[in-house]
Amino acid sequence: MNEYNIRNVATSDYAQIETLNELFVHFTSPLDQQKINLLDDLSSYHRVIEQTFNNNSESTKSIEGFLLVVGPDKNYESENYKWFDGLYNDFLYIDRIVINTSAQRHGLGKQLYKDLFSFAKTQGFQRICCEYNIKPANENSAKFHEAFGFKEVGRLTSNNRNKIVSMQMVELD
Repeated sequence: MNEYNIRNVATSDYAQIETLNELFVHFTSPLDQQKINLLDDLSSYHRVIEQTFNNNSESTKSIEGFLLVVGPDKNYESENYKWFDGLYNDFLYIDRIVINTSAQRHGLGKQLYKDLFSFAKTQGFQRICCEYNIKPANENSAKFHEAFGFKEVGRLTSNNRNKIVSMQMVELD
């Protein structure tokens, strides 16, 4: 039987996080272990979802996804983060969520987001923000975020106009 567990990131996870991120670098941005360490230091929430495989008397674990979130007033050099930080003082910014290709469509992203929403409420945050690509289109992300109540609050276009992102936010009760 396979089980999933959400836990805080450990430095020993960085290599697996780097590998997972590389699968979706066209939607996210490159990460090496030094940048993962920097982002982990800036993060308010950085967790992995880990699958445990139980075979007879042995069990093995595999990181199947991660979610990295940054709170307000951080010295984070992300244009998208700075956009939110310039407008709001009470938010959590989803920098990236990545789920292994083989583990997609099993509800792991939903589990991580539910955990994040619970964390946000216990910490007193009023908003969760993110962005996803409109050009090139990331329709899966658009549908996923819509299901959690995210609404567009703006758009950013890259200097060469090859990339447009939808700035999204959900207000918590």
